Amino acid sequence: AADQAADAATGAAAQASAQASGGGQTWASVDTDGNGTISKSEAQVNAGLAQVFDQADTNKDGELTPDEYKAYVAAQQTGAANGGNAPGK
Repeated sequence: AADQAADAATGAAAQASAQASGGGQTWASVDTDGNGTISKSEAQVNAGLAQVFDQADTNKDGELTPDEYKAYVAAQQTGAANGGNAPGK
C-alpha cells in the first residue's frame, strides 16, 4: 500500500510537472537514472523545471524529490490563488 501511495504521489508530481511545462514529460522520463529523484542535470531537459529547481529543492541537496516538487507547486498555486502576481494589482 505504501508503494502504491508513493507511486500515486510521484504520478501527481509528474502530472503537475507536465502541466506546468506543457512538454508532456513525466517524472520518470526526466528521472533518467531511475533513482526516484531528479538531479539538477536531469532537470535541464525541462526548461521550466530547470528554472525553478533551486527554489523547489528545499533541503538544497541537489536532488528534487516528488514531495519537494509537489510542495513547490502547491505553494505557487496558493500564491496565485491569493492574487500573487495577478496583473493590474
